[in-house]
Amino acid sequence: LFVTRIDNYELMKRADFPFYAVGERGLTAAKQASPGDRAVLYVAGSVDCGFVGTFDLTSGVSTGGPRVFVRPLPNRLFWQPRTLLDRALPLRSCVQQLDFIKNKKNYGMAFRANIRELSVHDFEYLEDLMRLSKGTD
Repeated sequence: LFVTRIDNYELMKRADFPFYAVGERGLTAAKQASPGDRAVLYVAGSVDCGFVGTFDLTSGVSTGGPRVFVRPLPNRLFWQPRTLLDRALPLRSCVQQLDFIKNKKNYGMAFRANIRELSVHDFEYLEDLMRLSKGTD
């Protein structure tokens, strides 16, 4: 699970989602990611927050490149989109089914980390919901 703010999401969207930028705080977790891993992108900090897409990672962490985000985020994980939504899938619609959310009534802490490992069940559940949601738009 990759979490980003709405302003960084808008920049990624305009650039067709070539990579996820990682600050120093998320670098340790990012280094555990490998090419071939799958990811879910969650946009936080806005009225329209929610899950917006799934991706296949195509690289490990690389450093450098032009500054394109609001804050300096020098580390990048490159990826290819699998499923992208025009509108975010609200968290409330699926919180009860997600294993990584331990406290189903107060789940904000589950999204405090920039990067979090998901179970195969959670990834497949979210991707299936996104595909269904995309089919009904």
